[in-house]
Amino acid sequence: MTTAPNPRSLFLGHGAPTLALSAHPATQAMRTLGLRLATPRAVIVVSPHRYAAGFDVGGSERFTAWHDFQGFPAPLYALQYSPPGDPALADRVSAAIRDQGLPSQVSDDARIDHGIWVPLRLLWPNADVPVIPVASTRAGPEPHLALGRALKPFTDEGCIVIGTGSITHNLGDLDFGNEYAPVQPWAQAFDDWIAENLVRRDEAALARYRQQAPNAVHAHPTDEHLMPLFAALAAGGAAQPTFRGFSHGTISLSAYEFA
Repeated sequence: MTTAPNPRSLFLGHGAPTLALSAHPATQAMRTLGLRLATPRAVIVVSPHRYAAGFDVGGSERFTAWHDFQGFPAPLYALQYSPPGDPALADRVSAAIRDQGLPSQVSDDARIDHGIWVPLRLLWPNADVPVIPVASTRAGPEPHLALGRALKPFTDEGCIVIGTGSITHNLGDLDFGNEYAPVQPWAQAFDDWIAENLVRRDEAALARYRQQAPNAVHAHPTDEHLMPLFAALAAGGAAQPTFRGFSHGTISLSAYEFA
């Protein structure tokens, strides 16, 4: 473990649920990241699979892995992950979100979806870091940037804000039978455009990605898997890649740290 300060926020490409069982280089990158980070007070995690009308916050004492998928190998359903929560911190997080003019309430749903437990199980396999799940919404980039600004003060208390999702997410155009399929050019071009604008920290361009990025609509027929990136961006500082790569030809597993 390094003595360097933790990043304020992370974006993690959570991939398909089978990433939890995979030997893909992205999984080793996440394990290495978990060893490098100082243990945070808590992680505040925005997931594209925890969807609500507002940015609702999980306030349970303890969470359990929700196997929110069908048709995958049986060993995947045997995996468990039950980290603690922090109800008092969840109340404060929800209040901070409302202070930004965004809708939020505390939820008693004790399930965490695979967008949360798959990457966290790689980072902290002992499930000993408290988790504060935050729902994503259909509101678009600007409200998710505001969400990140609401969460940023908690990074001064030792928390890490994490957005999970995927920088490309078109389930109709992937090679599901081949985890190591060649990367499709349209997916690489979009992933590269996002990387360039993250390093430049061009929030305006990123917020207008559907108008400005190459292959944007093909990369995201619906945009829920990109929205947590905006929260991570606004909660942190300068971006640097933790991992760049793909699975199944089109699913970006790129991950970033925000100082």
